[in-house]
Amino acid sequence: LVVVFAQSRGPVNRLLERRPVQALGLWSYSIYMVHVLIFTVEKMGMGLLAKKGVLGLTAVQTATGKLWTFNNVALDAAFFATQIALTLVVSKWTYDLIEDPWRRRFAAIASRRELKQQGGSSSPIPAVA
Repeated sequence: LVVVFAQSRGPVNRLLERRPVQALGLWSYSIYMVHVLIFTVEKMGMGLLAKKGVLGLTAVQTATGKLWTFNNVALDAAFFATQIALTLVVSKWTYDLIEDPWRRRFAAIASRRELKQQGGSSSPIPAVA
């Protein structure tokens, strides 16, 4: 696999080089961090709506917990798609407003510390001899 992907050819590599897939890679940590929060809030909301008898929501008990259903495949699919879209939107937002700016700040701090330890100036551009 390493040899195949190292050559950067083929349909899989072309797919992995597309902007949407690259964006998912950038946002992957944010997706990981926010999806559980979003799904938990949604499950609590679904429980409240089910108690009020809204939209015919019912719970299906599984080995890992309750799954909520509208008892309508189209509504269930639309809700699932909405969950994914909401997770991606919030993840892009957290990446742009939190993850990326703080990563840059920490990288700048590390760069200044490294230059200071090497006895150089605090300028991010090293002197050329």
